[in-house]
Amino acid sequence: ALFDVAMRGFGGDLWFIVCEGTYAGPLDLTAIGNEPNLLSFEARAGDAVTINSPASSWGCNMGANKFVRIHGLTFTGQSSYGFRMYYSGTAGCDSCEITGNTVSGGSYGVYMYYYDDDNLIAGNTFAISGSYGIYLYGSSSSRSQRNKFYNNMVTGFTSYGCRSYYADSGKFYYNSFSNPAGGSYGIYHYYGNGAELYNNIFYRPTYSGYVLYGYQSNGFDAQNNCLYGAGTNVAYLNGTAYTWASWQSAGYDTL
Repeated sequence: ALFDVAMRGFGGDLWFIVCEGTYAGPLDLTAIGNEPNLLSFEARAGDAVTINSPASSWGCNMGANKFVRIHGLTFTGQSSYGFRMYYSGTAGCDSCEITGNTVSGGSYGVYMYYYDDDNLIAGNTFAISGSYGIYLYGSSSSRSQRNKFYNNMVTGFTSYGCRSYYADSGKFYYNSFSNPAGGSYGIYHYYGNGAELYNNIFYRPTYSGYVLYGYQSNGFDAQNNCLYGAGTNVAYLNGTAYTWASWQSAGYDTL
């Protein structure tokens, strides 16, 4: 079916409702799409749908996709990426929705690399066993913009819960980044403008470094977050280290 979609295209919104079962992965959607038409893959209501990819680096591979929606699926067996959202030329993944999925294992829950704009990553569980739960990576010439991360549960990271690099106007609301035993920063925000961090939990009870780290982050706003770590300084932003008290005195997380 995907071969036919890739070869022939589609003239309106196209929905694949996936019935219960375990399917051999990975799911490869590279360059499939016909914007502004929606291409959607969704588990049938009440059905457990698993994509198992033991011989692949990723569970779902997306390359320069537009208006793709993936909802309610479980990805297992992949060695590195639950979702890999990559660029082609100067085009990234735009206006895609990754919602209500579970990623079990691998080093990244979602990996977004160059030119990724206006995507929604919401309601997912990223139970990884490696580097980063959420990895959003742009550059000075290919910044990622206006991506939204809502209500995701991230566990098992060995580096950072979230790494945001050269990404502007990102919204991080109601996420939980928790690793009681390992890893370092809950979130690492580097060279980005206009980020909003609201109502997130960053739980690092055995880590004595900064729970939140921001550098060259302009227009940064953080409110009603929980920064839980083992060290005296819980945050670092643009050259200044903060205790919880001084962080609130600076106007952050006062709500």
